[in-house]
Amino acid sequence: IEIAAFLEENHPNTPILFITGDHSASSMILEEECKNRDDRQFIYKPLTSDALYPAIEDLIDYSVKKGRTT
Repeated sequence: IEIAAFLEENHPNTPILFITGDHSASSMILEEECKNRDDRQFIYKPLTSDALYPAIEDLIDYSVKKGRTT
């Protein structure tokens, strides 16, 4: 979460994919926050391609719409 705060402050146009195996209340809060933002995705472990690929595609689509393809 500290990395996300750093990116938000120093690179605000960077989409973030959170991946965690932690099912704590703080992870659930972060998951809800990500649902309200187009530039954030949240996935619980264990990872599956059914979860990972759409999350990556959504972040790429968001970047393309915003004109950030690099």
